Amino acid sequence: MASEVEICNLALSHIGKYHINSLADAQKESIECRLLYPRARDSVLRDHPWNFARKQLTLGELTETYVNWDYAYQYPVDCLLALEIYNPSGSDDQIPFEIGISADLNSRVILTNHEQAVLIYTAAVTNPNIFDSVFIDAMAYRMAADLALPLRGDPQVQQAMLNLYAGLLGRAQTVNANEQFQDPVDDCSFITARA
Repeated sequence: MASEVEICNLALSHIGKYHINSLADAQKESIECRLLYPRARDSVLRDHPWNFARKQLTLGELTETYVNWDYAYQYPVDCLLALEIYNPSGSDDQIPFEIGISADLNSRVILTNHEQAVLIYTAAVTNPNIFDSVFIDAMAYRMAADLALPLRGDPQVQQAMLNLYAGLLGRAQTVNANEQFQDPVDDCSFITARA
């Protein structure tokens, strides 16, 4: 289990800076970590469809109408990345949807032609105890890249951290794929054809 401070300390160690005891401290490292941590966390969550942050929600229908779409739904408050509308038919066909903006320009909406839509999305997970270990590593390198300029003033260190971060996103795809269950291929048609 990791804490926000531990993730920040990993990032600081990647760029050769002193560790912190708290995000509330007055030292420059704490101030920068406090400022950058929430934005970096949400960016890393958006950069990959992490299994631990995947959420499903039946959307609340709105009364507004939009051209080319039959239904408008409330955008979930904790949604960082809308992945797909659940297809209850069981087919692999994706249900088309679009992210729009409400008529009063104050909120995002989800537009689709699917009634009673269930959105599958990446949620804004803030509890570090839920984070995947690969996510923690990726988060530390992303934070290190963000901290490199204000704390080191070195764009080369920043670029090196971004490269390591990109590599971890590739590794995360493999880890996520290994954690998913896929229905086995139905061999009955092949066996029947041979009989």
